Amino acid sequence: MTSLGQDSFIESITNSDVCYCNDAVLTLESCPFPYRDKHLFIVRGERIRTMKTFNSNNTLLVVSSYPDPKKGIRDLNAVAWHAQKTFLELSKHQKVIIFAEQLPHVAKKTKINKNLLILRTWKRGNPFSLLTLFFHLVSFREAEHVLFQFEFNIFGGILPVLVTPFLLALLRIAGKTTHFELHQVLFDVKEISAHINITNPHLQRIFNLGIRSFYRAVGFLSDTVIVLEEELKSRLSQFISAEKIAVLPLSVEHKHSTNSIAAKKRLGYTENDFVVLSFGFINWYKGSDWLVKTFQGVHDNSCKLLVAGGENPTLKDKLYYQTFIKKVHKEQKNNPNITFTGFIPDEKVSLYFAAADLVILPYRVFMSASGPFSLALSYKKPVILSENLLRYAQSEDIKYTFSELGLRTSDIFFKYSKKSCIDLMLKAKKDKKFYAKLQQFSIQLGKKRSIQSVVNKLSLIVQPKQYVSLKSTALPVYLPAYKKVQ
Repeated sequence: MTSLGQDSFIESITNSDVCYCNDAVLTLESCPFPYRDKHLFIVRGERIRTMKTFNSNNTLLVVSSYPDPKKGIRDLNAVAWHAQKTFLELSKHQKVIIFAEQLPHVAKKTKINKNLLILRTWKRGNPFSLLTLFFHLVSFREAEHVLFQFEFNIFGGILPVLVTPFLLALLRIAGKTTHFELHQVLFDVKEISAHINITNPHLQRIFNLGIRSFYRAVGFLSDTVIVLEEELKSRLSQFISAEKIAVLPLSVEHKHSTNSIAAKKRLGYTENDFVVLSFGFINWYKGSDWLVKTFQGVHDNSCKLLVAGGENPTLKDKLYYQTFIKKVHKEQKNNPNITFTGFIPDEKVSLYFAAADLVILPYRVFMSASGPFSLALSYKKPVILSENLLRYAQSEDIKYTFSELGLRTSDIFFKYSKKSCIDLMLKAKKDKKFYAKLQQFSIQLGKKRSIQSVVNKLSLIVQPKQYVSLKSTALPVYLPAYKKVQ
């Protein structure tokens, strides 16, 4: 046997105790690395594993965050949640390899099912590990398509973001077809200055220039750019050809939740309580503090606010964020009708949505699609949104659903004022016909955004040559012309 532990190049590729090759025996023809041998290699005490079944032109290579199977997304991000549900569904129909971040005490290679493999190959905050990722990706020579799922903090800091375009360029040179899914589209960091603590105007201008340059580079180096709502495409088309941008909404999994009365009882509410749910990590841009302060104006004691979510894991160690969290809790003012839960583990999410009568999204800024909005549709819960998210209504399926049900935007979107928010909450509580319409909106839009339909479209975008329509009772991906909604 030959040991390659002394070779720095091979060591850089195989430091995850995994080597990717076409065959169990690395011959002159099959070995993808410049170091070739007819014999099996021993790398750091581990026998090289064969990846023959995954080295196929039907395999989709994905660079994304992916959750710890035991902890879920507690210490990660919404991209991990999105990736898990999307690729579990896609793997029912084709092979997928996800190149994810390394996590403490989590295996570097996990085979989820016969078609889904997780390889933990890069480290957050380490730009060099992203460049090493290139060698991992190209070692699967038969797999043509690479999909990136990206938000600005996914790789852990500014330097890894700067390396990303270089990685795309290398993949382009290597002949890979790349697709880049952008989860955030924002041009002016001033809009979220309180969220990221960048308040210096000169620094804001530098960041704005960098963000625009990043979008241009991604558009130039990627074959397809994917965004999650029509409004985000409209913004991005200032820098990238609209023909290159695809819209793929967050998918909706149809969930069966616990009985509402039983769920309320388990959480300490009565059957007659009207529970308003704010779900997800507590963030300034989501308006968490504004909502708690606003709810002080609700004088109906049967109306309860349930703030179900913990601290943002990427910000929790920053002093300014801890100051913000203290402010949010201070706004509660010992109001017994407002409850904070902290982080909700995956297995308890259904309980909190079952107890909810209404889901509220009091966002200050629309820079990405909302995971809680997708979950509200999954559990068929009525949802109301702040007017700052009004451009959600540009998406064709939302326009069509408004038209189907005879709804106006003002029925679901409230002005960002205390009175407007409370009035819409109480209308949903007291007007049963109106409440039923809100619920139908979630049900009908959820059908249009079903996970089968969204994954169907994803397959068509990223692998059109291998695309085979997935069997589904979901509505078609491409919808008919829509009536204009006022």
